[in-house]
Amino acid sequence: MNTKENLLEEKKQPEKMIQYLLNDQIVNRKVGKRKAPISLKEKSSQKGFAISSKFMSKLKFFLKKGFEVEAKKVARSPYHVALSYNNPMIIRGIFPDIKIDYSKAILSMGNMPLPNNILASLHKTGLRFSWDPNCDIPGCKPDDQVMLVAYFPEKGYGIELLNGEKRHKGEHLLELPASVNLTEVHTYMSFISADHGSISNSTYLGQFDWQTPLTP
Repeated sequence: MNTKENLLEEKKQPEKMIQYLLNDQIVNRKVGKRKAPISLKEKSSQKGFAISSKFMSKLKFFLKKGFEVEAKKVARSPYHVALSYNNPMIIRGIFPDIKIDYSKAILSMGNMPLPNNILASLHKTGLRFSWDPNCDIPGCKPDDQVMLVAYFPEKGYGIELLNGEKRHKGEHLLELPASVNLTEVHTYMSFISADHGSISNSTYLGQFDWQTPLTP
């Protein structure tokens, strides 16, 4: 028999919630009692959503700007649009071996053309991003700005640059924090107009192993 104290204690317990994707929509619901076992497909979906959410949550500032134009079309938040789009694109594997394919992630979405000859390379102080500075392309202007991401999955954080060098400059040096040990870093680039009304799709520029060079 439940005592008055037990009933009060039960009322104090916070309701457990789960979050998942359903028809490209993020759904939150209470956790109820379930008799049927959770299927392998459901486990894969839940774990996949959890790890993609963790990845996306580290880049919220970039995603807010990167999906701002697209989100206005559907009256949703930029972050939720980004998460709904990326979750099925970047998740690989079957439970329990679920992982992210970082090369498939799209961190901004728009119609602005990207420049040609985009490249990222290691530099002694970080990463050097370069591109063709030609601005004679419809939809492009010399004062478009580069947007950059360097994401460190082993450390669980990303460096987000929202207002880098202008298109006509042709390069940007992104300084990275010192790292004694080799650490994995994934790189992305986008371009945005000066008035932020137009943006390009992001492009993945590869994985690098970053380590601060030893000084003599």
